[in-house]
This record gives sequence, structure tokens and C-alpha cells, in this order.
Amino acid sequence: EELFSKVIEVNAAPALLEIVDTVGAEHLVTLKDLYIKNSDGFVVLYSVCSEASFEAVRPLRERMGRLRGPKAVPLVLVGTKADLDAQRQVLTAQGRALAREWRCPFLEVTAKSKLMVDQVFTQVVREMEALAPPEEVV
Repeated sequence: EELFSKVIEVNAAPALLEIVDTVGAEHLVTLKDLYIKNSDGFVVLYSVCSEASFEAVRPLRERMGRLRGPKAVPLVLVGTKADLDAQRQVLTAQGRALAREWRCPFLEVTAKSKLMVDQVFTQVVREMEALAPPEEVV
């Protein structure tokens, strides 16, 4: 697991993101469950070059549902390595269909483009804002 901080601007306001990369931390099930329960938003990644990674996101989403309950989860589905057409195993249409099923935004990106990576974080902040409960009027 790795921890990162990133500040981005969304709707002309700064947003501080604390990012937890849990790839490869499958043995830390309890810790991952804690992150799922307590995080404000999620970016679920798969490689468009790996059918197995695409299939692996379904159980993760189901786990989120079990741990978070019936309320909507701020989530963005992202296909990575979109620039590697020759190795592609997952069609864009498959990603879009899964995002429709999950009712979440979908993007395909390449890490070579900072703009595309920033779009992912901007989108998850927008999802978090859209699904946040309205503030109580005092």
C-alpha cells in the first residue's frame, strides 16, 4: 500500500486528496476493508490490456456494497494503459457497460498524460460532491 497527497482545483476551489493505492495489498484484507468503510470516494482501476484485471473489479465493487450498505458510493471506473492498442484485451464498450451498470463515470486514460490523470481525480471529487448529503441549515 502507498499513500499520496494531491491538491487539485475543482469548480475554482482547491481539493486536497489523500490517495491510498492498495494494489498488491490483497493480504491486508482488514486494512482494505477499513479504507473502503471510511473513504469518501473511490477510483477503481483496471488495465485495458488485462481481461483478468477487468474481471477483478467486480468483486471489489461487490465488497464495497457489502461494507458501505445501500447508499451510493462516489466512484469512478478507469481503464488504464489506453494508449496500448496492440495489447488491448478489454474493449471501451465493456468499460462503459460496466460503468452504466454501476451508475458511475467511466474514463480510459494513459499515465503518459497528466491531464488525463487529473481528469480522473476531478471526476471523483465531483462524484463525492454530487453524492454528499446536503448540509444542515443552522
